[in-house]
Amino acid sequence: MKAKPLSYWLELLDHPDPSARAEAADELRKYETDDIVKRLSELLADSDREVREVAIDSLGRIGFRNPTAIEVLVAALLSESQHIRDRAADRLSEILPDPASTLPLLLVPLGEADPSFHETIGRIVDELEHTEMVVLPEIEKFLKSGRKNERLGAIRAIVFIKAYSEWRLGLLNDISEDPDADIREAVELAVRAIREQPWYDGYEEGKWPE
Repeated sequence: MKAKPLSYWLELLDHPDPSARAEAADELRKYETDDIVKRLSELLADSDREVREVAIDSLGRIGFRNPTAIEVLVAALLSESQHIRDRAADRLSEILPDPASTLPLLLVPLGEADPSFHETIGRIVDELEHTEMVVLPEIEKFLKSGRKNERLGAIRAIVFIKAYSEWRLGLLNDISEDPDADIREAVELAVRAIREQPWYDGYEEGKWPE
């Protein structure tokens, strides 16, 4: 049976039947161009949940080869929809295994995000490997950033990273008297969250305080 051309699947994206749109979104994972990434990103606003989820999964597949898809998934972490945020986080966890490259992508949305989003983004940070040796130096670098959102993101990420509590608290202590009130407040919340974790002398799953 002859394979259907790309134009067929692109037309199917506008089909009134959501199952047809979902099928097209699934097929588009085979293509890696920025144009396809753009069309899939538009499906994140589709009225049908299955279509949105398939689009995210296809973006995750493309993200292994096209960084533009990763940018779309990172932006989806700030979606108003919990299921989109969670699914985007799952896909990012699969395609961003390198902590040094992953962390910078997450710090800005973590710095900008509403507190209700912190757990979703923090879950990706939690799953990073080799955290103590790689991520802590990266965190320290961003704590000195000239961009406020990067600094706020770094402070919040400290709650979730896999490293001993005293090391994390030491980094926070260094900026506890920052002249910016928002930075000081974020440090205070992060310190409280770390102290409330079950294993204060080691790492346990991060939990942002209510």
